[in-house]
Amino acid sequence: MNKETILKILSIAGYVTNGLLSLVTLMAAYGGVVNPETTSIPAILAMTFPFWISLTVIAVIADLFFNRLMAIIPGVTIILCMGPLLSFCPLNFSRDKLTPQEESRSFTFMSYNVYGLNDFRKQLPTPKDTTRLYEEAMAGYSNPTMSFIVRQNPDIVCLQEFWWTLKPNHRIISPALLDSIHSQYPYRVIGAGNGILSKYPIYPIDLPKLEDQSAFHLAVVAEIQGHRTLIVSAHLQSIGLDSSDKALYHEITEGEGGRKAISGAKRKLLSKLSKAFRNRAAQARMIRRQIDSIGIDNVIIAGDFNDIQDCYAIRQLAKDDFKSAFSMAGCGPVITYHANRFYFQIDHILYRGKLDAVDFRKFDFDRSDHYPIQTRFLWSENAPSIDRNLKGIDLINR
Repeated sequence: MNKETILKILSIAGYVTNGLLSLVTLMAAYGGVVNPETTSIPAILAMTFPFWISLTVIAVIADLFFNRLMAIIPGVTIILCMGPLLSFCPLNFSRDKLTPQEESRSFTFMSYNVYGLNDFRKQLPTPKDTTRLYEEAMAGYSNPTMSFIVRQNPDIVCLQEFWWTLKPNHRIISPALLDSIHSQYPYRVIGAGNGILSKYPIYPIDLPKLEDQSAFHLAVVAEIQGHRTLIVSAHLQSIGLDSSDKALYHEITEGEGGRKAISGAKRKLLSKLSKAFRNRAAQARMIRRQIDSIGIDNVIIAGDFNDIQDCYAIRQLAKDDFKSAFSMAGCGPVITYHANRFYFQIDHILYRGKLDAVDFRKFDFDRSDHYPIQTRFLWSENAPSIDRNLKGIDLINR
């Protein structure tokens, strides 16, 4: 086989490899468009989009050295993926400092999955620990998660996996910390695995429960600087991995356990992923119908969606009238879940109405398996006169 033939074979192989990489990358970029009830493969691919787009960038660089014409394939792929790429990694570099007048009509909004107020750095407490932890709380040692929230002092906080009332208990809520919480957040609604703490008046809405026991949401109507606003704190269905599943995932990521064991583990994990994708899609549609039935223009949906930006469930929620606070005000890629080697952004804040996200921040506070996220919202016009009666809204019978 002469040199010319070898070069021709390598060239064909290069074009085929680039073409296949382009196809997979595009499928990952737009996997959230496909209904997971049809097939969950695109949704799973979408979670791996950062990996494929990184390979595509490497392919462009390599092709420029060996075959510039071939570089057109990954180059065009990057252009076609620019929308999903900017959604995954927005580039909002410049942030103009708010004027005093703008500051007066802005507010901060935090969303945080608090891991049941347990400390992720420590082993989960057993019933035998209750007495000791309660004594620690009485002695003044306070829950690190709630202490962090009090220190940051956002105007509104949506909490997920928040199962307990705020009182001194084995979650180490000290009396002093409880006083601070009550002082900073005089308006509190707690239930359905969520909590909403607010400096502004909030009124609970009784909504039908989501179908799966690992999915729950809480809704309130808030008076924020005179603007009637619907706030939904949501926790969509998790994958539901047990300890054995996590062990299998560790084996897969480490390449241990043998080919047969890894194959079986992949099938088990993919089955759970597929079910979770389908259920989240149904839950998102249900929440969207509830939001539409209430008929309020200003809406904020925040929480642990257990899925990435532009996934099918978020598309069902957002449709064409909601924006992502991260996309509009964030900068660079973000990871909000950091446990079990699942490094993804699965916590989100969506909004619509007469407000704009002007800042987005992820805190590197690791006492939960999630990181807290926070947005500053700015009202796009001066607040109207306050309607404290919230006329025309049935706050209970929904």
